[in-house]
Amino acid sequence: MTAVLDVPDEFLLDLVPSRLIATSQIRGKQVTVMVQNGVVILEGPVDSTDAKDAASGLVWSTPGVRDLCNLLAVHESPG
Repeated sequence: MTAVLDVPDEFLLDLVPSRLIATSQIRGKQVTVMVQNGVVILEGPVDSTDAKDAASGLVWSTPGVRDLCNLLAVHESPG
């Protein structure tokens, strides 16, 4: 079992969005990030399941995240 760092929600609320916008799959999207007791909640539209998965991976790799509720909605552009 891996220990989770005990970090304030405010720290995660600063760090998670900056990490998300650093990736081209999320940059420019209307993604809302909320944090409650170490649980990160993501909402908003993304272009693909790859973008949604990338967001999940970034959040989970952030120190102090206890859980993730990924509510990002995939709106794929027609081919």
